[in-house]
Amino acid sequence: MKGRPLILMAAALTALSLASMVAAVDVAVRTLLSIGTIIEGNLFGTGSVSGKFTLDLGASSDSGMLTMKYVYGSARKTDSGQTFRSGVRTETLKGKYGILVIHSSGRQFRVGVKNPRDPDGDSEVWTGTWSIVRGTGRYAGLRGAAGLPASSRSPATACP
Repeated sequence: MKGRPLILMAAALTALSLASMVAAVDVAVRTLLSIGTIIEGNLFGTGSVSGKFTLDLGASSDSGMLTMKYVYGSARKTDSGQTFRSGVRTETLKGKYGILVIHSSGRQFRVGVKNPRDPDGDSEVWTGTWSIVRGTGRYAGLRGAAGLPASSRSPATACP
């Protein structure tokens, strides 16, 4: 499986499966954040991969290059017998309007459903957490952090 393209479609991490409501001081300033990524390669062990991203943040959008550093553990089982791998990822998105760095950690579960958008055929869900680490340009001061739901296509919100 190594070397085959892996396509990750995420609403806000990669898998990148970033999604959930962000706790904000002023609910009126919440903005929908959606990120889609395409990464070449399979993520096993420790390493980094690159790819492309698209980002929609309210009324603006951006696209550019993505670099992801990751550490994945060996397959383990939950108390109920489900197989998962623990993972930690830091994604750096460099677009026309700035740089956005997102950190996520959690458990990745294979669901055994063929994904026609992924040449590997792997379909996975994540549970865990994500947070915006820092941003420059349009993304300077952007804040967001929440739990990752078990859906890889849910919307997320961020606070400028």
